[in-house]
Amino acid sequence: MKKLMVPLAAAAACLPAAALAGEPPLHCELYAVSGTTEQATPTSPFTGELRLINVQTNEQHQARASTVLLGVLAVDDSGVQTAVTSHDVASTDGAGPVAFTTFDDARLAPTESPGIFALSSRAVLAGGQGLYNCGEIVFAGASTVDFTTGAGVATLEGLAKLCRCNR
Repeated sequence: MKKLMVPLAAAAACLPAAALAGEPPLHCELYAVSGTTEQATPTSPFTGELRLINVQTNEQHQARASTVLLGVLAVDDSGVQTAVTSHDVASTDGAGPVAFTTFDDARLAPTESPGIFALSSRAVLAGGQGLYNCGEIVFAGASTVDFTTGAGVATLEGLAKLCRCNR
């Protein structure tokens, strides 16, 4: 986890800034995020579960996640794909603090293993009905997407800065 925290700690510094002058300050919490999502078919959304661990309190939440590929914007000469995706994330018990939608910039880079891509993604919360309704999640480090079976399997690791805004 230390290897993951160093690059993601730097990324966390770029996450939502303090509230503008005259507005109430944001209340944000930092979470380590991990999980796996899978496609049933090559054209279906990725669905699965995420585990969120508050890095200060160790409080844990389980959440269902559904990820939709909205479009591939570009593929460069080395096969790196730049895409736009969206996540719907909600606590598995239906009453937890997690219920939000993100819009994401994703980058899939080919690895030495055919059909397996290194994933880096910046997911921005577009809104939410749970405790957190703004913030960002950065997936990087050991995050991968495996398309070797036809449908995809995404292994996700990242860091989230989840905030209470517009309250």
